[in-house]
Amino acid sequence: MNLQRKVWAAIIAPFFAVALLSQVSVAATRWPNEEIRVGAGHPALVHFNKGAPDKPLVVFVPGSLFTARIAYGHPGSNDKDFLGYWLHSEGYSSLAVSYPIDTANPITDTVDPAFTIRDWGQQVAEIAKQYVDENKPNGHIIVLGWSMGGIAESVNGACTGV
Repeated sequence: MNLQRKVWAAIIAPFFAVALLSQVSVAATRWPNEEIRVGAGHPALVHFNKGAPDKPLVVFVPGSLFTARIAYGHPGSNDKDFLGYWLHSEGYSSLAVSYPIDTANPITDTVDPAFTIRDWGQQVAEIAKQYVDENKPNGHIIVLGWSMGGIAESVNGACTGV
């Protein structure tokens, strides 16, 4: 299967996976490779998968009311149903960033109702820079936004100050 088909399959799969994820009862614990990082003064649940150093870092940002887990799945899911698997199979490092959203099973200790799209862009840019500094990919970053189209401009604007 070529990369374009793999990416397309991974883009469609989360729409089906959302229904499954909404029925999964999960304790408020971190899943494998998840951690809390702070960007722009706000906590974020992040998932990183290191790839080849000559490839760009691909940063996935979910839409409003979703966590970035829709990009990499949950324990027990089929990895091939998620974008993160296909990016890593092609050698890309991937970083999924979940903003401090209020969820049934909390992902962060705090939720900030004043969190803005500008904060979100700054948060993503700062956290991406942390991973670039630590893992030394080729210096290029590709930001993929799902559903919340305005985040791309916000991240791009924040990158000038990072």
